[in-house]
Amino acid sequence: MDADPLPHLLRPLSQLAINNLKSAEETAHSIGHQVDLAFAWQFFPIRLHEMFTIRPFQIRSELVEFLTLLQKSPRRNIMEIGTARGGTLYLLAKVAAPEATILSVDLPYGGFGGGYPKWKIPFYESFADKAKTIHVIRDDSHDPKVRKHVKEILQEEKLDLLFIDGDHSYDGVRKDFEMFGPLVGRSGLVAFHDIAIHPPETHCEVSQFWNQIKNSYEHLEIIESASQDWGGIGILFLEND
Repeated sequence: MDADPLPHLLRPLSQLAINNLKSAEETAHSIGHQVDLAFAWQFFPIRLHEMFTIRPFQIRSELVEFLTLLQKSPRRNIMEIGTARGGTLYLLAKVAAPEATILSVDLPYGGFGGGYPKWKIPFYESFADKAKTIHVIRDDSHDPKVRKHVKEILQEEKLDLLFIDGDHSYDGVRKDFEMFGPLVGRSGLVAFHDIAIHPPETHCEVSQFWNQIKNSYEHLEIIESASQDWGGIGILFLEND
């Protein structure tokens, strides 16, 4: 994963994909249209497996409701743990404040769908328009040096939104919350993906941690159906100093 596969071919293709996506989004002005674009877009005429798709690992209705909430009060400093194909990163950038700083941390060889090659970094960074900035960090969110790096990027500022969607084990999601939750400022949000109860074989234990902590905060659950066995977004409204 750390090596750039076919770099002489894929780097130019990455730029072509950037141009293609920019052209496709010219008519996607509403949140609904932007979400539809993220789900449907693929680099045309070439599609190499999932290398040029940004389809989110999300339930559409939940994602629209979450983004609509964020649009009402655009966030300036955003951190996402778990980049995957980049769809959620793309959409968070669309609803962020005009001069937003957006960070996305993803672990190469991650056990829950993480990991992308280095040549995709410019593609993900291109999601930032105008005065926005995207920092993509290919590393382990549980490593103290990543927390230090995040603080260096933020300088003296706090996060306005932390979106946790990386390691879905109980210990993994707890550690992400404990390490980066204190970096969220007053009136900030911490959101967790996959709070719905998942089948045991998925090893997704986010619901266990979510149900343990949610009642300690004002919170909101966005779940399309009570019978679903994946997805769900849980939001904590923090009041940190």
